[in-house]
Amino acid sequence: MKVRRWMTEAVQTIHPDDLLETATEKMKQGHFRRMPVVDQNGTLVGILSERDAREHHGYLPVTRVNAAMTEQPITIAPDAPIDTAAALLLEHKIGGLPVVSDGNLIGIITETDLLSGFLQGLGGGQQTSTRIDFEFTSEKQTFADAVLAVEKAGGTILGLGTKRTTPEHEEGRGFYLRVCGRDVEGIAEALRDAHYAVKAVHTPGTP
Repeated sequence: MKVRRWMTEAVQTIHPDDLLETATEKMKQGHFRRMPVVDQNGTLVGILSERDAREHHGYLPVTRVNAAMTEQPITIAPDAPIDTAAALLLEHKIGGLPVVSDGNLIGIITETDLLSGFLQGLGGGQQTSTRIDFEFTSEKQTFADAVLAVEKAGGTILGLGTKRTTPEHEEGRGFYLRVCGRDVEGIAEALRDAHYAVKAVHTPGTP
């Protein structure tokens, strides 16, 4: 499977001369953790993450994007296999890769996109599954690491998704995994050991 099949094409971008205040508002409204930075020709010149912006807290209205962005970000070509993209995400501990063709941004592929692709290949969803609700506890955590924790505990992921957190936890990231395995509690414990906040384990027959 190729990256172009699973990437998101309608990508929200920001200009390097825009203010961080503008960028963070766009990320908040779109529920993004990162935004590609492109020039007037559509050429990718950097990427801005929530973490980059937070390092300039208090100066967002007067700081330009090009002062905070990561230049020369790791990218991937649209015809690369998605397992290559997954390897890059794991190796560099990042949550998304800009997809570039001839220097121009044509999309972005995130850990969620990749997992959807892998699950499509598995043809999952026909097995009895348990749903595990969890949240990230650190900005450095990724969905890919959660998948590794499940697999190491002997589980197989059949589905995934996001879920709303309560208003008082607006900045939290709520997710669920549908998994199957002989030791579901062991899988949940593996997620806890990897420092994910397991909120609930829904076994078959429970809401």
